[in-house]
Amino acid sequence: MAEFNMNCPGCGTELELLDQWRGMEVDCPQCGTTFKVPMAFDAGGEQDIPLAAAPPSNPVPEAYPGALPLYMQQSEAQKSYKRQRGLQNGVNAVIRKIISLIVLAGVLFGLWWGLRFTLYRTAGFAIWKKVDGVVIYRSGHSIFFRAEKGGDAFTGEISENLYEDGVLTGFIKYTFDGGDLVSMERFSVDENGNETLREKRVAENGRIVEVTSYDRNGDEYMNTKYRYDWLGRVKSGEMIAETDDKTIEVPIVFNYHWYGPIESMVIDYEKDGRKLYQQHIFNSDSRVEVFVYETEDYYERIVYEYVTKEDETKGMTSGFTVYNKNGRQIRKCTISYDGDYKPSYSFQWN
Repeated sequence: MAEFNMNCPGCGTELELLDQWRGMEVDCPQCGTTFKVPMAFDAGGEQDIPLAAAPPSNPVPEAYPGALPLYMQQSEAQKSYKRQRGLQNGVNAVIRKIISLIVLAGVLFGLWWGLRFTLYRTAGFAIWKKVDGVVIYRSGHSIFFRAEKGGDAFTGEISENLYEDGVLTGFIKYTFDGGDLVSMERFSVDENGNETLREKRVAENGRIVEVTSYDRNGDEYMNTKYRYDWLGRVKSGEMIAETDDKTIEVPIVFNYHWYGPIESMVIDYEKDGRKLYQQHIFNSDSRVEVFVYETEDYYERIVYEYVTKEDETKGMTSGFTVYNKNGRQIRKCTISYDGDYKPSYSFQWN
């Protein structure tokens, strides 16, 4: 390995240096002066002009042991620092990307949830009826109710009288708050004018959460509760009926379109060998309800249809069709409405 001699610019001590150290910074083992090893000597034998002498630091009293020069020691430290810094920067970059993805996913999920809930809540909304100047809207799946008066959300109570052949037989009392239904109570009225509560629907934020039915004596005989998921959608329910000292629990299941709105409601159970099946099918502008009643000796499937045309009767019953077990139509009823929403019926028998 080639060597050459030169004097320390700090103390003048003659040093033996290696050729590969040319252009590098080294420390004098005698006085500790840091200087740059010249690349080569000029033609007159003079050294390249060295760097200005630095004050002695960490002097080495012993002979130079041949350790790596200072610049190489610094380089190793810098390389280690750069590796650590690069690793830390990489980790930080990954963390930032993960956080960004989480935030983006949250924003997209919020938009998706809002769209689904809006479509679900407004699916099939149409004018249901008008009472004392208050317009009551009902969703296609009869879960949400809201009311307006003069174009503004209605707050208060209204009553709708029910007549049969011109005789008052009952009334419905509605309570709204900020346009959303709070409760709906249906009363019957006998020939003596006595009022009996027959059904009560309780709502939260306009959506039905509980329905309780009462007999002619005012005693409760059936209670239905609806359960909603974390998206605010009604997903299931349970109907509990008290008959003949028996308690019947009937499950209710709701299904949804992939884009949000409710698709169907299914009630399927058996009681005393009798199969009872109901399927309510909904879409954006109409509703179909299928009821199946079946025993060993009897079968009947009734399909209820609703108005789909764009007018104020949209969402109201337009008729129903009855089928036998072989799918043959037995009878059909068509319902039409006048300007006051009063229905008229026409039947077709086969």
